[in-house]
Amino acid sequence: IEECIESNGLNPFYVVLVDSGNTNFGYMCEYCDTSCLECNGPGPASCTKCGQDVNKTKLFLDPITGGCVYNCPTHYFNDDSGSTNVCSKCHDTCESCTGLQPSQCITCKTIGN
Repeated sequence: IEECIESNGLNPFYVVLVDSGNTNFGYMCEYCDTSCLECNGPGPASCTKCGQDVNKTKLFLDPITGGCVYNCPTHYFNDDSGSTNVCSKCHDTCESCTGLQPSQCITCKTIGN
């Protein structure tokens, strides 16, 4: 399958298998949601990579929703240390954090939660 090619600075594409009847199958390129840098299907919950919004504010891939968010959910932190912007899980002792280590907790989990 040939990959769809980004053109004219528009959003990237994903490939859709199209059944045109009987055994005639084809492929069609569809646009990713505007919040996605890359995706594997339609809508904001199909993002596989996030970029920036129109104001150049970083977006992070939320592993819970599959969407691109400005702020990661509880127990996750905005991680731009790698080649992509993702929400990474905090250490098990952290309620909120700035990194993976226990020393990077902003707030700690209460015992029993």
